[in-house]
Amino acid sequence: MSHEIRTPMNAIVGLSELALRGEAPPKLHDYLTKINESAHSLLGLLNDILDFSKIEDGTLHLERAPFLLRDVMSNVADLLGNRAAAKGLDLSFACGADVPLALIGDGPRLAKVLFNLVDNAIKFTAQGRIEVKVELAGHTVETARLVFTVRDTGQGIAPDAVGTLFDAFTQVDESATRKHGGTGLGLAICRRLVEKMGGRLWVESGVGLGSTFAFTASLGAHAHAPAPAGSPLEGLEGLRVLVVDDNPSAREIMAETLAGLAFRVETASTGSEALERIAAALDEDPFELVLMDWLMPGIDGLEASRALLEDERFARRRPKIVMQTAFGREEILHQAQRLGVHGFLFKPATEYVLRETLRTAWGLSTAMPGPAGQAFEVDLRRKPDSDPAIRLRGARVLVTDDNAINREVAGGLLMAAGVETHFAADGREAVDAVTAGDFDAVLMDIQMPGMSGLEATQILRAMPRFATLPIIAMTAHASSEDREACLNAGMNDHVTKPVDSAALLRVLARWVVSAGRTPAAPPPGPAPATQTSNTLPDGLPNTLPGVDVELALSRLGGDRPLLLRLLLQFGGEFADAGPALRAAVETQDTPLASRLAHTLKGVAGNLAAVGLFEAAKQLEAILRRGASPAEAAESLRPVEERLWEVLQTVAHLVPGGLSQATPAATGQAAAGSSTEVLRPLLLELKHTFEASDLVDDTVLARLRRRLAGSEAARDVATLQDAIDRFDYPRCLALVAQLATSLAIPLEGADP
Repeated sequence: MSHEIRTPMNAIVGLSELALRGEAPPKLHDYLTKINESAHSLLGLLNDILDFSKIEDGTLHLERAPFLLRDVMSNVADLLGNRAAAKGLDLSFACGADVPLALIGDGPRLAKVLFNLVDNAIKFTAQGRIEVKVELAGHTVETARLVFTVRDTGQGIAPDAVGTLFDAFTQVDESATRKHGGTGLGLAICRRLVEKMGGRLWVESGVGLGSTFAFTASLGAHAHAPAPAGSPLEGLEGLRVLVVDDNPSAREIMAETLAGLAFRVETASTGSEALERIAAALDEDPFELVLMDWLMPGIDGLEASRALLEDERFARRRPKIVMQTAFGREEILHQAQRLGVHGFLFKPATEYVLRETLRTAWGLSTAMPGPAGQAFEVDLRRKPDSDPAIRLRGARVLVTDDNAINREVAGGLLMAAGVETHFAADGREAVDAVTAGDFDAVLMDIQMPGMSGLEATQILRAMPRFATLPIIAMTAHASSEDREACLNAGMNDHVTKPVDSAALLRVLARWVVSAGRTPAAPPPGPAPATQTSNTLPDGLPNTLPGVDVELALSRLGGDRPLLLRLLLQFGGEFADAGPALRAAVETQDTPLASRLAHTLKGVAGNLAAVGLFEAAKQLEAILRRGASPAEAAESLRPVEERLWEVLQTVAHLVPGGLSQATPAATGQAAAGSSTEVLRPLLLELKHTFEASDLVDDTVLARLRRRLAGSEAARDVATLQDAIDRFDYPRCLALVAQLATSLAIPLEGADP
């Protein structure tokens, strides 16, 4: 059941995510966003139900495998950090100095418990902070008993509700379900999982006093481990550090963490205070490191950092600066990089991430001594990558899946990250492709006809030259037993369907070593439907009127044949765009004109047809703010001129050209359109609406171009509006009306 449920969910989640990356009309984008959000909610519900059913019938078994506690903490922080920041909550993670980081047990299940508890804390905390803490309660040579605590400053829980809190399908109160959603299974599953880990889960709370959820777990202690939390950072002991943050709790937690690394730590609450403290210490005992928060009242972290890096009074002993923020990650990261800070931390930052950031800032090696066991050695050496796509750019990956939609989803996600992606439809094709090609990694489905993914992996592992090739399971089989079977077959890791793009890239970046190479020709194997041939000769000049060739190539990874193919495709699809746009403007069909301008703008932008892009953008803006017909007509002229320029450029790329129309020609498209051309289009629409099926946009676009400039163009616009509303009975009536006005018989005809 797990496999059968997850396979269609993979298509829904993956394809909606890919569709959201394109430029869709606002209404469609809104629909896609809601589909994607609902799919993720449904997936969470399905996961809970599947887990609970396994617990109830005694078939849920925890795996016993090596994992790093820092990875568990980092994953929870990454997944929930933005959600906490969006509510203005301070989310922090702390680990006792004596807690072992290399453990043996079910790391994913432990992460699930922590995620659920922290997620609940965020839901029910309106303001304040959430603290996650791990302490060592006891240990032997082979085991460690840990205590995990999640404390919040939220609304708290009434004493009479605490008793039923861990019952299945129960919420604290019914209003919680309406406001936050959920089934009441989360805490029930957490308690059962904790019990299977040899521990117990409890809560301490009171109305208005916040809540503290805590649980114990007995885990195996691995003999080979990285430096424990709180141990000195070798090579940087005794550093004088200033922590700058306006949040008292955040200052205290960071100061304690740094003190545990053998630093001499002081704190400041504002940027102004920090500059004064640093200036006063220059002559005697200067600060060597500043942990600078970005968002502070008065002088913010960027302004204070700029002063430290550019003010001449600090020239003698400038400290290194590591910027911290929980908000506006991309924007602030880029500003900080341009400024020249030495490191960047996203809140909440775990101690491991802090250690690695400081090592990098000082140019120290981050390599760790590995244990004797090779499988765990890789785990110890891997580090979170701040941008996996950078590391993966240019890597060659083989995607193996018998389902064409799944191949399309994975291929779209990877190619968007700059990964050279190739495809195989079953295990046998994967083996053939790998032995004939040169790949940096293989994504392998498990359940496939013919040869399964497990069989294919075993065959490849039997060949010495593929002994270290990263093979990663990408499967709807999500249980710990399935994961263990993948690892036993020789796979390196496991990605669960539906595929989460961020998780997929993180896992790939963890294992891929050779990236940034020149793409090679693809090996034999089926490709997804969206992949096209790249066999056109390079007939592309270095300069083209109306097109910034250099900019276009930079967006397409330097692929000149691809740019040529896209330009030719543009010439074919938009040859009639000028007359269609003018007809819509002259008939004052503003929705259609806006849609056409928007489409033209998007395609022109992708092709670096800069003049056309700006003209279409201006026309779209004027139309959307309700311009007069005269203003719209005035703004249309530069669009026609720029479009004509690009179409003429494209025409010279093909013998015989593409179009002989002039930029101002509106024509009588309908009059010149024969029944033989229009009738199949109307018939296809008719049968589509009768079957309540999805409309092929290309059919409607062809009909619109054929009727541009005629009175029937308004009927097509009305039809588009009915399609947008999914009013298929009205659509059928409009198609019949259109056929009657054009004297085209539809009754009794085959599609």
